[in-house]
Amino acid sequence: MDKGFSLRTVAYVIKRKLSYWKQVVSLCFPSQRAALKGIYQELDHLIDPDVSDFRNTTTVRNWVNENSVHLIDDEHDSYAFDLAKVVVKVWQYFLTKDSKPHLSCGPRAYLLKQLLDHLGFATRIIDILEIVKGEPRSHTLLEYYDTSCNKWVMQDPDFNVSYVNTATGAPLGAAEALVCEKSLITGDASGYTVENRVNLDGTIEDYFWVVVVYRYCYEGGKADILFSDGCAEYGFVNGMAIESFRSYLLDKYSFS
Repeated sequence: MDKGFSLRTVAYVIKRKLSYWKQVVSLCFPSQRAALKGIYQELDHLIDPDVSDFRNTTTVRNWVNENSVHLIDDEHDSYAFDLAKVVVKVWQYFLTKDSKPHLSCGPRAYLLKQLLDHLGFATRIIDILEIVKGEPRSHTLLEYYDTSCNKWVMQDPDFNVSYVNTATGAPLGAAEALVCEKSLITGDASGYTVENRVNLDGTIEDYFWVVVVYRYCYEGGKADILFSDGCAEYGFVNGMAIESFRSYLLDKYSFS
């Protein structure tokens, strides 16, 4: 299937979610504030102002991955979607090395965003999606703006990788990945350990075909939905008409 090489963006403006304001307040509580201070101090020892943005964001990405584990269970559901609680859990694990916090792609991405924002990077949460037998599925990660490359670059703390074009060796942004030949995309841990290589390979195989959602909506900005030219054909082949797919995206990202 030919994906095409042009992209179309549709932007929708919505209000900040109540959960955003709750998170802002919760991060100011004493235990959360102390945990953040400890994490920030630790990152100050890891960040090197003389190396590239890519190297530093990779270091922070690895820190998030090493101090959590991808595991979706009752424990995960009890705190993973509350960033204030995640911050405390991760810091406690870092100090004691006892019981890694159970997180998933979204919670890890939001933790990475919190840390990179503190370090002065411009960041945005993104979702990439696939359709399986008429049902959409999403994977959440982060982009930061790389001042050396002058572009947005993906960092994925769930697999502990960036995504690279093997033909050029350059790290990819999500929009680039939509139009890049899929066989050229690989996940690169930059010397660290990949978490779950099998699922990573499946993500590269399945999730870079059709759409990227820039989740500014969480903070009250525009929820930008970027469609590939092959979106309609992709949806048809995988059992979901483009109109239904658009309705699903609008409901999930613009009106919820």
